[in-house]
Amino acid sequence: IKNGSYGKLMKAYYNQSASDEVSSIAGKKNSVSADESKDLKAMQSSTDALKESADKLLSKALFEKKDITTKAEDGTTKTVKDYDKEAIYSAVADLVDDYNAVLKASDKINTESILNKTTNLASSVIANESMLSKLGITVGKDSSLKIDKETFMKADMGSVKSVFNGNGSLSYRISAQSSLINFATTNEINRSNTYSANGTYTSTYASGDLFNSFF
Repeated sequence: IKNGSYGKLMKAYYNQSASDEVSSIAGKKNSVSADESKDLKAMQSSTDALKESADKLLSKALFEKKDITTKAEDGTTKTVKDYDKEAIYSAVADLVDDYNAVLKASDKINTESILNKTTNLASSVIANESMLSKLGITVGKDSSLKIDKETFMKADMGSVKSVFNGNGSLSYRISAQSSLINFATTNEINRSNTYSANGTYTSTYASGDLFNSFF
């Protein structure tokens, strides 16, 4: 196995006697490539960030009315109890960026369980497209999001709160689905490694280098 003889014998056997279908199966790798490992880790990182930004929007403190002071053109100031729109916008903009990053990361993923959960995430967002558009957030044809700050800042913050804050909100579902995608990705990363052509364990997954250290 170590010198590659086993791999050569198997290739010769299947080339001579197996059907095209069997040859194709035999030629496939049992573990992902190094590039795929990198892509899985990118998905893992992006879903971590998305969950964090979604959880931030679930904070009650973010949507508590505060003393907001504004200054008029004549220099006079006025303090009223209101939502901190800048802080809320910043949190929603982070969610938009992190959500788009997850979709981008999924473009390089082939694992069905991960893709199915990513599809569920996008479906939750699309289901709220009408309400999101009223807040200046548009859903693209590729399910990505875009936020217009001017429109958002003019939107009713009570409506923003109903969409992004509390149990059952969009943020709540995004947080839960991010965890599911992350869990599926972690499982894929931690799958057992297989032998490479020269008989060593592949180092695609986290355990690969550990196994190789024994030989």
